[in-house]
Amino acid sequence: MLHLVMLSALVHPPAPTPTLVVSPNLAHVARVEDPANTKGGGDGVYGRFDGDFSLRVGLGGEWDAQAAALRPLARLDWVGYQTLGLYLLYRQSVMKSDEALNIASVGISLSPLFLFRWSKALESGHAYGDLLLDSLTLSVGAALGTPRRGSFAEASGLELGLELGLPILPRADGPWLRVRGNLASGRDNLGFEQSWGGGVMLWLDWQFFFHLGLLGQRGD
Repeated sequence: MLHLVMLSALVHPPAPTPTLVVSPNLAHVARVEDPANTKGGGDGVYGRFDGDFSLRVGLGGEWDAQAAALRPLARLDWVGYQTLGLYLLYRQSVMKSDEALNIASVGISLSPLFLFRWSKALESGHAYGDLLLDSLTLSVGAALGTPRRGSFAEASGLELGLELGLPILPRADGPWLRVRGNLASGRDNLGFEQSWGGGVMLWLDWQFFFHLGLLGQRGD
C-alpha cells in the first residue's frame, strides 16, 4: 500500500501554491499574485509595488490651440502608491507669434483606477491594457506665465488636465509615452483675447521606483 501511495504522489504531484502578497498598510487590497489567475497571464501589478513612490522625468512638447504655437516642455512627477502625485511643469516659447514667453505650473494629480481595480481583482493580466487604463489621471494646479511684453510670472491662473500614458515596455518602470489635454484660465493676462484656453501635451518620461518604507514591507 505504501508503494502505491508513493507512486500516486509521483504521477500526480500537488499543484503549486500561489503566493499571497500582503502588505500591512494594504491588507485590505491584498490579492493572490498568481499569473494563472489572470486572463492575460500577467500578475496585474507589473512592478508597481517595487516601491511606494515613483519619480518621473519627462521631455516633450505642448501645442497651445489658442496661441497656435508649439512649446517644448519639461516635467517632473512624484507619485505615491501610483495614485496621488505632485507635478512640476515648464514650457518655453520658441515662436515669435506666441504671446507667452514661458509658463510654469505646479499641481496635484490623482490616478484613481489602479488600487481600485487591483483590490477588486479587475486587472486583465494584459500589461499594456491594464497600465494604459490605470494611468488615467486628473490634475489641477496653478500656472504662472510670462507675457512677451511683461515681467516674469506676471500672469497667473488655474490649470486643469486629463492624462493617459502608455508604457514602451510591458512594465511600470522605464519609458512611458504620455498625453494630456490641458485647460487653463488667466490667459487674458498673457495677452490672449480670452481668459480660458486649451491645448495638448505629449511627452516621453522615465519612471523610477523608490521604496521609502511606507508600505511596511515589500512582497518579493
